[in-house]
Amino acid sequence: MEVITRQLTCSHNIKAVCSTKEDDLVCMEVITRQLTCEHSIQAVCSVKENDLVCMEVIKRQLTCGHDIQAACSAEENDLVCNAPCTQLLKCKHPCAGTCSSCKQGRLHQQCTHHCNRVLVCSHQCTAPCTRNCPPCTKPCENRCIHSRCPLKCGKPCVPCRKPCQWRCRHHKCDKPCGEPCDRPRCDHPCRKTRRCDKCKKDQPCIGMCGEPCPDKCRVCNREELTTYVFVTEDKDDAQFVQLEDCGHVIEVSGLDQWMDTADRKIQLKTCPKCKTPIRHNLRYGNSIKNTLAMIEKVKKRWKGDVLKAQTEATANKLMRKLRDADEERYCAETSEDLLRQMEHHRLYSLDEAAMYENKVLFLERLAELKRKRRKYFLSGHIALQDFEEMKKEVEEMEKWLRRRTARVGEQVRLELFVLQSAKLNIMIYIQVQSVRLILVSSQRGAIHIFQ
Repeated sequence: MEVITRQLTCSHNIKAVCSTKEDDLVCMEVITRQLTCEHSIQAVCSVKENDLVCMEVIKRQLTCGHDIQAACSAEENDLVCNAPCTQLLKCKHPCAGTCSSCKQGRLHQQCTHHCNRVLVCSHQCTAPCTRNCPPCTKPCENRCIHSRCPLKCGKPCVPCRKPCQWRCRHHKCDKPCGEPCDRPRCDHPCRKTRRCDKCKKDQPCIGMCGEPCPDKCRVCNREELTTYVFVTEDKDDAQFVQLEDCGHVIEVSGLDQWMDTADRKIQLKTCPKCKTPIRHNLRYGNSIKNTLAMIEKVKKRWKGDVLKAQTEATANKLMRKLRDADEERYCAETSEDLLRQMEHHRLYSLDEAAMYENKVLFLERLAELKRKRRKYFLSGHIALQDFEEMKKEVEEMEKWLRRRTARVGEQVRLELFVLQSAKLNIMIYIQVQSVRLILVSSQRGAIHIFQ
């Protein structure tokens, strides 16, 4: 077993037992190997040429035309192009996928950008970019002199029922605050004076009769007031309206025309200077209220779409239960019948969705009762007569579940159903306890005789 230095056919020397055969000797010398790809690697001398893998990172051109850095030995099919996809999606957002994930532009990834579309309520949609925007979740900004809406923007507002406060010496509105006014705009100039903070003088109001007085002076703020918006601002007798939402002061005749212009979009008019939505202004109250009424219709439709999605989700969940749950084994006929009803119906109201939800819940209870009844009958805890009596009760309950009509008006029947299932549970419990008592008594009697 003497260890000696042996020279291999590759000319390298190794330490090995003298008696070891030449074919069993393996050279472990690490050398530089030249590959067929003309790259060199450090590898064990004895490794065969075909087993060597070139890990040299080189520039590879893919079939899509992009270049990537990859191992020389990597197979063409294993190469992945991570170059960003440069195409615009139908929503006008750039695709967030890669050349490889988008199959070279043939199948794009779902858009991950925020929608940012302006909703009917004038807020921007913050949901992920989808075909239909969900209801707005921001706080509602609708308000009047009396109150502010406390709800989320996507929910329908409750109109104010207090008396309208729009009145002047010429006109008065007799409608509730939340309804369109029954008076015209007053086109008389305001007769009030206001003290200017700059010149410290009492100056005539530049506003309109019955409107809040603008906080600008015709003398001191002349440059600001005559800046062109509607090209009517530099007239000597120009009167102005101050928008309460943004504070800008706009010439009244141009603003009147701006507010009265029909728009195809269902959206509040905006300030001509800063694009802030005009939500609160007495002079343009009718225009605002008419637009808000159309927005409320859209909100109700939104609410209907959300409820429809919720009821469909509930129905799909119930149908999965009927297909997969354990009641299939014990209430097969009723499960299949309910499933057929739901698949045939498809369009559900809230009442119908609740009705099917109750039926599936009761079906689960029946399945549990049938399991208990079968278990205790097979174990001898329930007599045949009691077993048959319970069977009739359960069949009656299943028959009720298979009925095609079961509306909210059948609340009494639902309550009876619950009471009946509770009664069956009690019957099973009493029968089982009775048998157990008999068994315990007989065991005690047997022990007594034995003693």
